[in-house]
Amino acid sequence: WVHLYDPHAPYEPPPPFDRMHDPSYRDTGQYGRFDWYELPTPKRRELVRDEAARNHMVALHDGEISYADQEIGRLLDALAARGELERTLVAFTSDHGEGLGSHGYFFDHGAFLYDEELHVPLILRLPGAEHAGSRIAAQARLSDVAPTVLQALGLEPEGMRGGSSLLSMLGNGDSASERPSLALARMDGSHSGFALDGQRVSLRRGGLKLIWISEHWLDTQRIEPRYELYDLARDPGELEDLFTHDPPPEGLDELRAELDLFRAACDQLGERGKLSADVAAHFRRLGYF
Repeated sequence: WVHLYDPHAPYEPPPPFDRMHDPSYRDTGQYGRFDWYELPTPKRRELVRDEAARNHMVALHDGEISYADQEIGRLLDALAARGELERTLVAFTSDHGEGLGSHGYFFDHGAFLYDEELHVPLILRLPGAEHAGSRIAAQARLSDVAPTVLQALGLEPEGMRGGSSLLSMLGNGDSASERPSLALARMDGSHSGFALDGQRVSLRRGGLKLIWISEHWLDTQRIEPRYELYDLARDPGELEDLFTHDPPPEGLDELRAELDLFRAACDQLGERGKLSADVAAHFRRLGYF
């Protein structure tokens, strides 16, 4: 189990990766370490409006990716040198993407459920390079990783719910494209004394994504709850909300009913308890709170 925090804010890749993707940038020092979390709100606004600085932030993020790529290569090379790579199952993925400006969301993650945050890589290399070059046509989910690994090892995924092995879908074409993928984002914190107290929930299935956004506060403005709907095949950037279109897209009622069931389940789970003090402290140290 290897967990790399790069790329992750603050974007501080070591040389030469810090200049690799933006070698012509001249740093005037006005944004300090380019640490988004350390910059006060006025400086954040200034950076977003400064095209060269904004592009440099993205380049630093890309530098983190290149650095992580190099280090993963070192790990795999070490396995190969020890003669262990051919009997090793490698699963490469990420817990989330990053907002780099799409939908007006800059240099962070966790508050929105658009694909720049949800669509993450998933690459599996089985021992002996079995099924090399194969691609699953169905929608893959992070909940599928563990059942896939267990099946590859000849083990039964006892007691696991939600995910299913991707190996059983090899060669199935698009027959499993209707598999749902659910996501949840909490909107915590407060503005002007009002608790945000909001959440976003999404359901992605059959090329459509339905997002529900709860009532919440934005500064002193109360935001009404609403739905958003996107056709990911035709609109991969999720720029055209189809929820209020007339007539409504086919399948919307079924999507909405399924999403509402998931929302209810999340509410019930939230009512059963909260994290213990030591677990909460651990997540706080990792930066999730």
